[in-house]
Amino acid sequence: RSQHFIGFGAKMDFSSLTKQFQQVFEINSAIGRLVDLATSETLLGPDRAQNIRICEEVNMNPREGAVDVVKALRKRLRHKNPKVQLLSIALADQLVRNCGLELHQQIASRDFLTDLANFVSGVNADVDLEVSRRTLIIIQNWGECFKGNRDVVPLYYEIYASLKSQGVRFPEYDSRNSFVPNLNSQPTPTRQATAAVGGGTPATVGRQQVVPSRDAGSNWDTPAASFLASSWAPADAPGGG
Repeated sequence: RSQHFIGFGAKMDFSSLTKQFQQVFEINSAIGRLVDLATSETLLGPDRAQNIRICEEVNMNPREGAVDVVKALRKRLRHKNPKVQLLSIALADQLVRNCGLELHQQIASRDFLTDLANFVSGVNADVDLEVSRRTLIIIQNWGECFKGNRDVVPLYYEIYASLKSQGVRFPEYDSRNSFVPNLNSQPTPTRQATAAVGGGTPATVGRQQVVPSRDAGSNWDTPAASFLASSWAPADAPGGG
């Protein structure tokens, strides 16, 4: 097939360009739809299987997938409903635990982490208290887990240290929340079953073992009868990596 180049007097292959734009739009729309489903205000609580599916999609196409999922997450974080905000935070944590360098470069960006820091009650007086509490736990855990990787992704720790220097009070750190960051670039994924997530043999994302989110103070999977942002019932969740 002849190639067409865009330039003075050159012909444009509009059909080829249309297909390319359509493919990009489909990728964006697909991940955006998955994020919307995973953070829907109609959910009883975090849908762990759906969250792991999103991790898989990002690992299947790390560069574009990471950009697309973080764009979709930032949109959901701006939602007025605290439940949507909580589900978005839970999804972000699952992504950080189970995706590689491309994802970290998007999450550990000044824009995204500033969005997240705005949920801290010491920064924003209008934020829901449970959203603030969980945000503090996530920022603290990321800061501690990535403290030794500041040469690669410095902002995870910097946002944590910055909030501490401003007098924001973090809970006592529970090392059981910790995990080993994956800083590999462009993972080569192989789809495998995710049904075991949350119990039994761990599922895999790409070639990684799934690292479930854990909050020692409460369970992300509490039934939604009490899924009020201010009163998510306490319980222990499965331990993380």
